[in-house]
Amino acid sequence: MLAYVGMAIAVAISALSLAVATISAALERRRTFGLLRLAGMPVARLRAMVATEAAVPLGSTLLASAGLGFLVAWILVTVLGNGLEFVWPDGRYWVTLLASAALAAAAVAGSFGVVRRSTEIESTRFE
Repeated sequence: MLAYVGMAIAVAISALSLAVATISAALERRRTFGLLRLAGMPVARLRAMVATEAAVPLGSTLLASAGLGFLVAWILVTVLGNGLEFVWPDGRYWVTLLASAALAAAAVAGSFGVVRRSTEIESTRFE
């Protein structure tokens, strides 16, 4: 149970970090996004672009870390196990993993307001 508490703390910190990084990237590219909006790009397309930029590294890191974790666990159990057998984690692990992904998605979705506000016509006019 202590591992789940530690994992929850790490996930909360990483979700906050993801939100800050996404917001700062959107603010850094305010002029580019504003010019794209002036050229006629819909806000939904900008949101999709920001979400993709955050989701691709997050998803690949999540899959790689979970896959490598299972691989290392399987190797350790089969080589050093002395009769132990490898079993898949219980449902709490999968629920925790899905909750972490949902929290990351909420962190990225929280940055969509900044994208919309920073690309409005009035904001872009002064750039």
